[in-house]
Amino acid sequence: MRPTFFSLWKRLRGGIASIFLLCCLISCENDLAEVSKFIDDDAVAIEVGETVKMLYSDSGRVEMMIEAPLLHRHLDKRTPKREFPAGLEVFFLDKEQKVQSWLIGKYAIEDENKNIITVRDSVVLFNHNAEKLETDELIWDKGTNTISTKQFVRITTENEQITGYGFEADREFKHWKIIAPQGSVKVNPNKIDN
Repeated sequence: MRPTFFSLWKRLRGGIASIFLLCCLISCENDLAEVSKFIDDDAVAIEVGETVKMLYSDSGRVEMMIEAPLLHRHLDKRTPKREFPAGLEVFFLDKEQKVQSWLIGKYAIEDENKNIITVRDSVVLFNHNAEKLETDELIWDKGTNTISTKQFVRITTENEQITGYGFEADREFKHWKIIAPQGSVKVNPNKIDN
């Protein structure tokens, strides 16, 4: 019996399909440089949080609370960081969980390796003594629990306003100093050492 056209076509069709699939598999290639043009490394390695509330504790005691409308956590293994592009509020708590000082800024970024948070743009720091610090940038070192800047600062107390460049304080903003004060400062003559 001689093969018919249809039986030959069935055999050829299977062979043609196999050859076509083989050619497709062999010709597929993913050049990493070409693929990386379409994928943004930073976008891939970012966690996004909205209406964020973070608590920091030491030995089971909450020491501070951060609230922010938006958090971008960059997951780069070499330089992990947290970015607060829409600002943040930080509340520093004492042992009784009472707010001792609080910090507000329109932008902040935390270097997780260095344990440093840099707050920028309209930074205001308040304490329970009704003292207020205003500056453009404030660096908060979580390792040493200090707050500092080299920028211009204005501190307003109940009785006076002090300006200058450079500032250092503890995180509660209880003990502070301006590195290079400007203008006049009131001095209590009873507290001057002879």
